[in-house]
Amino acid sequence: MRMRRPAMVAIAGVIALTGAGCGLSVNEDGVSYSDEDGSGVKVDQDGVSAENSDGGVSVGEDGVDVEVGDTVNITSTGETTVDDCAGRMVNVASSDATVVLNGACGAVNVSGSGTTVHLAAADSVTLAGSDLTVYHSGEKPNVVDIGSGNEITSGGDATG
Repeated sequence: MRMRRPAMVAIAGVIALTGAGCGLSVNEDGVSYSDEDGSGVKVDQDGVSAENSDGGVSVGEDGVDVEVGDTVNITSTGETTVDDCAGRMVNVASSDATVVLNGACGAVNVSGSGTTVHLAAADSVTLAGSDLTVYHSGEKPNVVDIGSGNEITSGGDATG
């Protein structure tokens, strides 16, 4: 995902006008703005991300990752996404993707088709789709499978 320089300069100008007294950085790597409370926006070669005390959103080549409070929402097609659960609930809506969820997750909801999810640990897993594969490296979570051709088994690449 490449941003053209004029777009980056325009974004920097808007941020500069609205963010006097806050942290603004413009360099060859991209543009970033942060407030005193840690809220901020970043545009670079990896994509666009924004966050505040309630969560954040990132859009890049790996798809969309939205964090709101204690919930992480992951959407991608054909990409690999890695995230740290940190005890949060996770919603995965993906097709032909790989998702690695490190750490302990709360409830994990997986929908779509052809997606593989690697879990370190989860309280529960709900599968609503087809041909979904979930690997768990810890104890087998409580599973609700309302799809078809889905599989949950031990192993995988996630770390605790």
